[in-house]
Amino acid sequence: MRGFRKRHLALAILFLIGCVVVYFIINFPWIFERQNYPGVYDVKVLSDQIVWEAKWSPDGAKIAMKTQKRRDVTAPVVLRILDVEKQTIEQIPISAEKLSPTNKFVLGYLDWSPDGENLTISGNPADKPEHQGIWILNLLTYDMKMLTKGRYFSWSPNGDRIAIIQDKTLKILHVEDNQEYSIQLLQPVDNIDWSPQGDRLVVSSPEADDQGYRVDRLYIFDIEGEEFQAFLSDSFWSMRKPIWLPNGDWLSFIIKNVPEGGVIAAAPTTGQCIFSWFPELKRIDSIDITKDGKKLLVVSWGDLKIVDIEKAGGQHLLPENLVCP
Repeated sequence: MRGFRKRHLALAILFLIGCVVVYFIINFPWIFERQNYPGVYDVKVLSDQIVWEAKWSPDGAKIAMKTQKRRDVTAPVVLRILDVEKQTIEQIPISAEKLSPTNKFVLGYLDWSPDGENLTISGNPADKPEHQGIWILNLLTYDMKMLTKGRYFSWSPNGDRIAIIQDKTLKILHVEDNQEYSIQLLQPVDNIDWSPQGDRLVVSSPEADDQGYRVDRLYIFDIEGEEFQAFLSDSFWSMRKPIWLPNGDWLSFIIKNVPEGGVIAAAPTTGQCIFSWFPELKRIDSIDITKDGKKLLVVSWGDLKIVDIEKAGGQHLLPENLVCP
C-alpha cells in the first residue's frame, strides 16, 4: 500500500513539473529558443567562453572581446581578439605586472582606436582602485599607458579627441595637446558613443520612473552648441547601450524592460518612432556595427553572433526615407 502511494506521489510530482515546463514554454518561449535565423551566425570557436562585450575593428576584420570561461565563476575575465576570416583567437595579455604587484587588472569597457592599431580599455589594477582610468593598450608590444581618469569613453571618428565620462562629468580630451574641457552633468551616464559626423554624442542615463524602477533614457549632445536634448523623452522604454548607425541619422540600442530581457531596436535621430529591428534575437547584452553598416555584432546569452543585415533582409533593412506611423 505504501509503495502504491509513493508511486502516485512521484507521478503527481512529475505531472506538476511537466505543467510548470509547459507554462514556461508557452509564456516565456525565449528561455528555450536558441536557434538562429537567416543572416544570423554563431561564432563557434568561442563555445567554451562567455562573451561579455565585443567590438568590431575599424576595418571589420577582427573582433575584440571580454570573455570568461563558462561554468567557472572564479575564472578571470580576459581580453581576446578574433580574426573573423581565419577564425583564430589571440588572448591579449594585460601588462598588469608592470602596474600592480598583484598582477591583476580589473577590466571595464573596451574599444578599438580609430586607426585599429591599439585597443582602448577602462579599468584599474586590482590593488589600486584609485587608478581607475582609460588606458591605451599597444597591440604590438602589449604595453599600457593611462590616458586619463574615467570609465566610459568614445573616440571621435578621426581619433583627435576622446569623450570620457567620469562620475557626473563629461570630458572631451584633445589627444595631441592634452587639452580638455569639462561639462557637469545633472545625472550619471553609463554609455557614450560619438556620431560618425563627429558633431554629436549619444549617452544613456539610468534614471528612476514614478514607481522607483530603473529606466535608462537617451540624450543627444550637440558638441558645438554644448547642449543636451532628450531622445524619445515620452517613451517608457529603458534604452541602453546606444550606438550610431553609419549614416548618422539613425540610432540603435537595446530595450531592457521587456519580458525577453533585451531586444534590439532602432530609431531615427528625430526621435519620432522606434522600430523593433531584430525581434527574433532576445536576451541581448551588447551590440556593435561595422563602419559600412553591413554587419551587426550581437552578444546574446553570453554567445557571440554575427548578423549579415542584407541576408537577414525584410524588416531588418531600415528604410532610407522614413515615414513614422
